[in-house]
Amino acid sequence: MIAFFNKHIVVNYVVLLIAIVFLGSTLILILNISLSSSLNEIEKQRQNQEVKNLICQDIIMNIDKLENSFFKTITMTSVQMMDSEFKNYEVYLNNIAIDLKLLKEGGIYNQQILLNIEDINNYNREVPFIAKHKETIPFEFIEIAPKLVSAKDIAIKLIKLLNERNNLKPNTRAFANARKAILIHVKYAPPLFLRMHENANAIFYESQKEFDEINILIEQTKRIYYTAEILIISIIVALFIAISVIIIRNILKILIKQKNAQEKIAAEQKKLSTIMNSVQASIVLIDEETHTFIDINPKAAEMFGTSKENIIGKKCHHYICPVDGGICAITDLKQQIHNAERVISCHDGSEKDILKSATKVNIAGKSIIIETFVDITKAKQAEGEIKQQSLELENQFEKSEKQRKAGMVILTDLNKATKKLKKEILERMLAEKLLQQSEEKLITLNTKLKHRVEKEVAKSREKERVMLVQSKQAAMGEMISSIAHQWRQPLNEIGLYVQNLQNSYEYNELTDAYLNETVEKTMNKLEYMSHTIDDFRNFFRSDKIKEQFLLSQYILKTLSLTEAGFHNNFIELITNLQQDIYYTSYPNEFSQAILNILSNAKDVLVERKIENPQVIINLTMQDKKIILTISDNAGGINEEIIDSIFEPYYTTKGELTGTGLGLYISKTIIEKNMGGKLFAQNTTSGAEFIIEFKPNDN
Repeated sequence: MIAFFNKHIVVNYVVLLIAIVFLGSTLILILNISLSSSLNEIEKQRQNQEVKNLICQDIIMNIDKLENSFFKTITMTSVQMMDSEFKNYEVYLNNIAIDLKLLKEGGIYNQQILLNIEDINNYNREVPFIAKHKETIPFEFIEIAPKLVSAKDIAIKLIKLLNERNNLKPNTRAFANARKAILIHVKYAPPLFLRMHENANAIFYESQKEFDEINILIEQTKRIYYTAEILIISIIVALFIAISVIIIRNILKILIKQKNAQEKIAAEQKKLSTIMNSVQASIVLIDEETHTFIDINPKAAEMFGTSKENIIGKKCHHYICPVDGGICAITDLKQQIHNAERVISCHDGSEKDILKSATKVNIAGKSIIIETFVDITKAKQAEGEIKQQSLELENQFEKSEKQRKAGMVILTDLNKATKKLKKEILERMLAEKLLQQSEEKLITLNTKLKHRVEKEVAKSREKERVMLVQSKQAAMGEMISSIAHQWRQPLNEIGLYVQNLQNSYEYNELTDAYLNETVEKTMNKLEYMSHTIDDFRNFFRSDKIKEQFLLSQYILKTLSLTEAGFHNNFIELITNLQQDIYYTSYPNEFSQAILNILSNAKDVLVERKIENPQVIINLTMQDKKIILTISDNAGGINEEIIDSIFEPYYTTKGELTGTGLGLYISKTIIEKNMGGKLFAQNTTSGAEFIIEFKPNDN
């Protein structure tokens, strides 16, 4: 009961552990989605500010071109050249005006990218810009827009002065006055262009400052979210470690309690064996199905005249009831209790008369015939002698009747014979009374022994149930590790999906189709992880009723629970499974038996560091038998211990890593619960475990 209670505590902690991991993963996913959303909004602001920087740089560049064009015009003497340059001057003014309007109202900025490649035109890219405050006139428009009018006025006046100069003859007074007027007019240009440069640079400085502040905001936002994510992961790891420690402590408590219970059961068995060996009546245990001896006590071996080893495994009818020709009163005549006088054959060929009592009991799910008997050979011999003497006395009596008239001598002899006969009759009656008392004692002894055997059978069943639970609990730690391995890859893939979503947000590549595809992939991975938990929970659910199941399906389901541990240790799993083989029994117990054998194979491959390790599983139907083999290439089992590996608490792994119950429980499940056969043998490359079933029609 305690082990059962502790098992449920461990399972609850495992479910809690899985829920914490799932909740933490969900929080991290939500946190990353929120981070991506926030960064996307800030990134839009940064891109908009970057476009503003480009517009400011474009204004500065056009002011430079405007100034260069102004002073270039001064040196020109051709009217055609001055008109052409003045058109360029107006283009630069117009570009600045367009940029100022864009800063005020927003719109599409046409960015020209210089490729500097011969015979290839420059690349133009249209970039949207959003003005922050359309209802107010921005500072840059107030500062620079009036100066554009002044720049255009001084250019028009310069063209006018240049035309007047060009219409005069050189080296004249009028020419000199015109030239002087041009120089005076030109002096006003540098301060104007200088103020325009200062205003444009101030605008660019403020824009760049806002751009840097946005970048700092991005870094701060990332830092806040990453700190929260690290905090959540730290809490999950701490809870994972704490709950794992609690689970391990509970498993250790269960193992210690079960070991103590096993020692107590062993002591009770020893006590029962002592009682059986101390009884002065002969006791034998016979298999009801095969009618072969299973066990005998020393008194029975003494009566048969040979050792216990020479009797066990032999047919009971060769020794007991040979005259009945193999007909058993219990199995053939369907008697519950059989009391009778019989003759047994001893090992040396001699015979003995016995008074026996037989009945049927159930031990560990197997029908057993228990027989107790005592030697009545001497009593039978005494009875025969009395009968013989009675016949002789009767003959003598007849003769004495004929000779009665012959004389008193004959009468005297007759009286003596009569007295002797009475004495012998009294002795015979005493022998019969002793025989009856022996029979009553034998029946009483048989009844007590039956109750004691039933009690020990109940204890043996409880022992097997405890050992079965212990085996499942001992496998739980490895199952948790298997789940952790199976979850690692889908968790990594979910993390990659989230990172891809973040990158798509940052580069404006996120579409509805891509988002739906990512969500579908993530849900598939989560559904796979959920199925892993369902398989894990079903594995620990006890079977109550036999059911027909597909052997290959449950073999593959068991592999799905453990394949992560094999892949993690680079062990290749090779399966050759016939798909149409059904069997009626307990599928979950069958899965546990397979799991124990696979776990032993994996441990020995890892321990011996085998190169190119393999585990091969074959399922076939041969000669009307279901044959399942599990083999490895780890070098095999030591021949000195191969007959002991199925005994309880026998292990080669050491007390810290092995319980010695895995193969014992597997053999118990296969042979007692499922009616099959499990044995091991060595091959040229390693060990091979063979399971045989006779097909059932249920």
